Amino acid sequence: MKNLINILGVALLGFGANYSHAEGIGTFINQDNATASFNCAYKKVIASKKCTVSISNIKASTARTKQFFGTNGSHPLLKIKWPDNDISQYAILDSNELWNLEDNKS
Repeated sequence: MKNLINILGVALLGFGANYSHAEGIGTFINQDNATASFNCAYKKVIASKKCTVSISNIKASTARTKQFFGTNGSHPLLKIKWPDNDISQYAILDSNELWNLEDNKS
């Protein structure tokens, strides 16, 4: 969990109006389905723009996630929509490690 919070903490430095300041990133990450806006470190400028972060459950679809979660398994998905509309997607493992789903290893 600490590793996951550290990774997100680098990219997500502040909270937007969609999520309570008191909750914290750790609580947000542990939700089953949640969406929030965060101030992002974007293009090397700290907290310069808002990005939208969502957590949901999806069916395992890559070779790596199918091997880890099973062919019919599902896993939590962390999705970040950046200010330039690029989208990053990560599988969240039981250990709270993140796998970049765009990575060839996934």
